[in-house]
This record gives sequence, C-alpha cells and structure tokens, in this order.
Amino acid sequence: MAKVEQINVRETKQWISYSGNEAGSIVLFVHGGPGSPLMMFSESFDKELAKKFLVVHWDQRGAGKSYAPEVFSKPLSIQDYVLDGLEVVKILRQKMPGKKIILVGHSWGTIVASHMVQAQPELFSVYVSVGTVVDYAKADELKYQFLHKDHAALKPPPYRKWAQVMEVSQGLMKAHRIFHNLTLDEVNKAAGSGKIYSIEDLKNQGLGAQKSFEVLIPYLGKYNAFTEMPQIAVPTYFIQGTFDMATPTELVKKYYDKVLAPKGKEFIEFKKSAHFPMFEEANVFAETLKKVDGK
Repeated sequence: MAKVEQINVRETKQWISYSGNEAGSIVLFVHGGPGSPLMMFSESFDKELAKKFLVVHWDQRGAGKSYAPEVFSKPLSIQDYVLDGLEVVKILRQKMPGKKIILVGHSWGTIVASHMVQAQPELFSVYVSVGTVVDYAKADELKYQFLHKDHAALKPPPYRKWAQVMEVSQGLMKAHRIFHNLTLDEVNKAAGSGKIYSIEDLKNQGLGAQKSFEVLIPYLGKYNAFTEMPQIAVPTYFIQGTFDMATPTELVKKYYDKVLAPKGKEFIEFKKSAHFPMFEEANVFAETLKKVDGK
C-alpha cells in the first residue's frame, strides 16, 4: 500500500506518495495539467512499475491533495514549480540517500521536469518525457484542424479560457485521442476506487486544475520547446502514444529530431496509446523503464 505524506515545500504544504520496491531506483512523476495529478490513479496503474521501482508521485502546489486556495492569491511562474520540484528531490534524497532518480515528466509536467533537469542535471540518472509539450499554440491549431470537421461549432484557436479547453478536451476524448486503449469509465473507476484520494481531494482536483490553468496560461500559451529547451543534459527518452492529440505526436517527433542531447536520446512510440501511455500500456511502460534504468 502506498505511503502518503505531507511535506513542507517552499512555505507551502504539498503531498507525495511512494510505493513499490524500496530497493529499486526512484521513479519520480511530474504530473501534467497544470493541476492534473497522477497520484489518484497510482493504485490502479502503477502495479507493474512498483515491482521494480520505488514509485513517487508529487501533487504540485495547488493541485489535488496539495490544493489550497491561498496558493492562487499571488502570481505563479514556471520557476515556482521548478524550485518546488527540486525541493521535493532534495527531500527524497534525504529520506533515501544514494538512490538513482529517474525523472518522468508528463504533459505540462514535461515543461517543469525539463527545467528541473536544466537547473540541476546531476540529480537525475535519466529523464523520461511522456506526452511532451512542444509548441502550445501550434498544438491548438492541430487540434482544431482535427476536430472542426465533426464539430462545426468549435471556434478556431487560441484557446485561452477554461471553457474552451474543456470543449476541445471533450472532443478529443470522444475521438479517443486522449485515451485510446482505455474507456472513460475505466479511467473514472481508477480515480475513484483508490484509497489515497478522498472525495474532498477529488473535488479539489477539479478546482485546482481550473485555477492552475488560469494562472499559468499566459506563460503556457507562448511556450515553445524549440527555443526554451533546445538541449537536455541527461540521457533522455521520449515516450509518445501514436494517437496522442493532446500533445500531438507529429510535433513531438519534430522536436525530438531537433533537440540536442549530448548524453543520448531515444524516441519510443507506444502504438496502442494516446496521451497516457503509462496507463494504457502499463506493462510495456514498466519494461521500458527497466531497460532505461539498466543503461
């Protein structure tokens, strides 16, 4: 069973969970959204990964179990999340000294995680980028092109309001381009059946997601990895679902071709997945991380 702990992170209370093989390397997930934690799904989807690794989930400030309205009373920047993440790593290293840390960023979390690597590459043995955010504005254009033929009421981008983002997400969900190999019922069951999240936590997850988006969209809407993250200083693996339109696979492939990775890079496509390959092909994801850990 997962251990869940509240920790002090830069004058805020945040939550981590850890489960699995305490003799293995740490796999630290940096979740997406912003404001969309993976911790609530961990009891359903991390079972295979936990056989080999100590799996750690961190609910970022204002997200999920770390939700607190006062977090949003002042401006937030990407640097807040990066410094938070590095503080979480410091805490993990104090608790479990000597362990390798495999950093896994997902979606919005690929922005946070890549900046963490950029700031202190010596902390991480490997960086795994899942559903990579590459060019937010271009991604909106591709989503519109994909959806508008069957969704005539959809307005063209930019999508800078929460209602617009929800409309696009619902369209992609119906088209099986967020989850391809899992149904929405299966996903909801996974979120609601675990013991880590209370009903109040689940409610707060929705509140935190909207508030996080509204605070961060001025930055996120201009984000371009080609210019902001042209080089990654640790061995890097891009894991991408073939059917992903939340972070369109064609953009990720272009970024992979361009990004400099002096310690090595590899693109791994999960052909039965969309935006959540670590859920949709959990066994394959676990085997992939075993290979990555052994290199």
